[in-house]
Amino acid sequence: MQTIGLDVGYGYTKAVSDHNTAVILSMLGPAIDLTYHSDLNANGHGITLELDDGQRLFVGERARMQSPNPRAPLARQRDVGFVRLMALAAMHEVGLAAGEVHLVTGLPVQWYVDHGALEQALVGRHTFAVNGAPRDIEVVSCKVVPQPFGTFYRAMIDARGVLTDPLRLKTGDVAVVDVGTLTSDFAWSEALAYRETRSGSIPVATAEILRGVQRILRDDPYRLDLDLAEVERDVRQGYTVITGNRVRLADLTARAAAPVADKILDAARDLWGDARRLSALLVTGGGGALLFDRLHAVYPHARLVDSPQTA
Repeated sequence: MQTIGLDVGYGYTKAVSDHNTAVILSMLGPAIDLTYHSDLNANGHGITLELDDGQRLFVGERARMQSPNPRAPLARQRDVGFVRLMALAAMHEVGLAAGEVHLVTGLPVQWYVDHGALEQALVGRHTFAVNGAPRDIEVVSCKVVPQPFGTFYRAMIDARGVLTDPLRLKTGDVAVVDVGTLTSDFAWSEALAYRETRSGSIPVATAEILRGVQRILRDDPYRLDLDLAEVERDVRQGYTVITGNRVRLADLTARAAAPVADKILDAARDLWGDARRLSALLVTGGGGALLFDRLHAVYPHARLVDSPQTA
């Protein structure tokens, strides 16, 4: 029996087991026969999902690079069928080939009402193959929490699952800002009780920053046309390449991030005011690091959690 933490996000799917962590681009596309594989770099070649009904799908970077018309989840249009397929790929990526598993996953605060449908889609036996290798996995239970609470629990529990609570979160008022790809989520815990009226979601997050950088790069003097996945790769590494030269992106990213940070701060103020009564304010999510300095300037007691994309 294994327990796996899973987040099928709009940008990336993350999974954590006792021993492994996987981060996969949340994208699916029809599998095609590839005429050539380079042995020098496997990036984009990784995951082909084969289902019982004969359907073959490329997953993640392989779908982005090789599939005609790959699809990614878009806002509320994300369906539980897509989530199920990404979950199967993620369980494979953390090393699960067969056996029983407990899943813990999450939904944006605003859409937590969908948790019953998500549990129903994930619980049960799943037989499939990845890159020709058969998989037989039974999800015996699925616990769905409001997304930011994953970080909240992780901050209280050490790697062995022991409650250590180094930040004294258990008895205090704690807020979490979770900056994802398409949504930013806000959650408030009061002595471990979830406060509905001080929690929520807004459709403003990392993708808006990336689209801003994308627009700047398309204009003079850059005239560079990248898709959002390519923009994100370059923003994360800190530079892009134009006519063979590295162009640093820190200033462009800061320009694009400023209005996004303002919208997130406006939402936080609406929910929490100055948040002075908080014992801790945790910043998490794949976009947390991009916006942390601006959030910290307004909330000096905010702290960026370790490994925010998978926390």
